[in-house]
Amino acid sequence: MNALGRGRSAGLLVPTLLAATTLAAFSWILTLRFTTLEPYQDFCFHDEVAADLAAGEPLELPHPLYHVLVATLAAVSGFAVPSVGIGVAVLAQTCLALVAYFDLRAAAGGRAAVAALLALGLTVVAPLYWLTPASREFYFGYLFPNALHSPTIILLRPFALGLFLGCAGVLAAAADPPSARTAGLALLTLLCAAAKPSYLICLLPALGAAWLLEGRPIDRRWSALALGVLLPGALIAAAQAVFTLTTDRMEPTTIVLAPLKVVFIYTHRDVALVVVKLALSVVFPVAVVAAFARDAVRDGALRLAWLAFLAGALYAYGLAETGPRMSHGNFLWSGQAAAAVLFAASARFALARARTGEREAPGAYLRLAVCGGAFALHVASGIGYAVHFARTGQGF
Repeated sequence: MNALGRGRSAGLLVPTLLAATTLAAFSWILTLRFTTLEPYQDFCFHDEVAADLAAGEPLELPHPLYHVLVATLAAVSGFAVPSVGIGVAVLAQTCLALVAYFDLRAAAGGRAAVAALLALGLTVVAPLYWLTPASREFYFGYLFPNALHSPTIILLRPFALGLFLGCAGVLAAAADPPSARTAGLALLTLLCAAAKPSYLICLLPALGAAWLLEGRPIDRRWSALALGVLLPGALIAAAQAVFTLTTDRMEPTTIVLAPLKVVFIYTHRDVALVVVKLALSVVFPVAVVAAFARDAVRDGALRLAWLAFLAGALYAYGLAETGPRMSHGNFLWSGQAAAAVLFAASARFALARARTGEREAPGAYLRLAVCGGAFALHVASGIGYAVHFARTGQGF
């Protein structure tokens, strides 16, 4: 084998091992330690919708990507819908690891092993919920980057991260973005919305705020974002809202401002505790900003991730649906999806700071150690949450 062939083989080894590890781990988790092909809670509901769709029933939800994929693959393969649903969820989490890996490898200057470990960690990170271990208290009020009980939020995560990275790439581009990149953004926007609109409705106002903070520039970068994300995203989100609020396919509902009302359905009415839970949800991203404040403020990608997270947190804690859908807590997903992207954006930023040429600044090693320690705590918490899910099938 020549040197080029050996280089390519070595370059494929790490992502292949990462994919295999993620596939094995989440196959074990989502099948409840290989004891069932359909976890409880949202998996049962969404698999039933997919089965109805396969049987020719009309579309029941405004975000049908999971159901279309499962129904189509079940028809082609002959496997049962629950088995295919698990497969789609496991593959989605594996795609999340790979999307994060290739981005982190670039940020790390090619250090593949470090990027793979961080990418694997990003698939399990969870809030530091140890202070509130009681049932429901360890979940509600926090913003989980990797909730495991809903197949649609699992499917959303790789598309949400991909769309964010696409937007960040356009914002950082020194030259005019090619038209192919605009088309790619439009496709990712469509896939994000079709999987679950939870992250898209965070990203749209975040892009608007980023544009204002940049001084309302009119250039090819923002034209690409407008054509690829803002315009199609707004149209799709509006259509999904109309479907949800005005058709007879969904339970009747309206959207209202109701601070913490959904959270308090499931937890004690303690505003201070919810504030603590929010802080414990994002210890690592906050540590990264605190450690590298000057650079963090100037970094366009990290700023966009934080703006989207702030929008997601406002949705999660401030909005609710009336009627029987209030207890569904659908706006909580926005905070969770935005938290997943924020963790990835914070990891890429910290990894870029860890490059050899930037470790010379006074106190840099200590700041990186603090960030690494915070990330490790989130990973440990996430492993505990994953084991709990694998044992019980309960996400909260």
